[in-house]
Amino acid sequence: MTSSPRQGIALLMALATLVLVLAGVAAALAALRGAHQAAWTSTVDARLLAGLRQGERLAGAWLKTSAGKTVLPPEGGGLLLVDDRIVLNDGEGRLTVTAYDGLAGIPAHLAQKGSALRTALPVALIGLVVPPVSPAQVEQASSLLDRLDLPEGVRRYPVGLGGSGRIWHNGETTDTTAEDVFPETTEPSLAEILAVRSDGRINLNTAPAPLLKAAFVALRLNGVDQVLERRRKLLPSQAPTTQATSGLRVVAESERWQMLITVGWQGIRRSWWVDFASTPQGFTMAQRHDADN
Repeated sequence: MTSSPRQGIALLMALATLVLVLAGVAAALAALRGAHQAAWTSTVDARLLAGLRQGERLAGAWLKTSAGKTVLPPEGGGLLLVDDRIVLNDGEGRLTVTAYDGLAGIPAHLAQKGSALRTALPVALIGLVVPPVSPAQVEQASSLLDRLDLPEGVRRYPVGLGGSGRIWHNGETTDTTAEDVFPETTEPSLAEILAVRSDGRINLNTAPAPLLKAAFVALRLNGVDQVLERRRKLLPSQAPTTQATSGLRVVAESERWQMLITVGWQGIRRSWWVDFASTPQGFTMAQRHDADN
């Protein structure tokens, strides 16, 4: 039985209607998928931001009780404060907080070529060009972290779980196995090495051995080996009472600390580099940097 022309036209119209319906369904599904993706992205961003804020609060709590008592081994580096796994109904994440002493690096105004402290630089940073900065410009100098051109293989901010003081010895990169979105590394990090918030002070209880030795030589001080031996036992040392006036001093504790706060959620990672300053009311957040860029 053959169809009549009228039946053929009706069939074509039905097919056209079906195509239009399917196209409408596809468009609706695409819109729904886009909305779902946007909502999920928003949820992930919200989770990451909440984790960063929580890390900042935990950092503040540690500073309130422990900042003035901190002693690091001779290799210096970061001090891992928090490493928490976060498990919720809709996913799993991780939060780490690593503390870095703001007076455990080379003061920016003493890091120009020709300075005695340049001998402490890791090999990868020997060619680092630091513009002239006066001690009075310490607050403005913090922007150096974002402005300086970095040599190849040098990070602007640290990454991973702290303990990276080994970078001061030779600047070599060590191959490590990445764990989740928190890889450990010994690659040089400018933020650890250049103390942009220091007015010339170096903490003898936290600074890495190469820097501390260079500072003692520049100040014509004795006793650096005894200080480092005490630090191997995690015992604090007192700062020398008399030191040469050269814009450089060694001190026994710090009122400037930086925190690397890293949050991972569903395979996505965000990090803040947060600067804390001591005030009469306690430590307060002075500045945040996006450590992912």
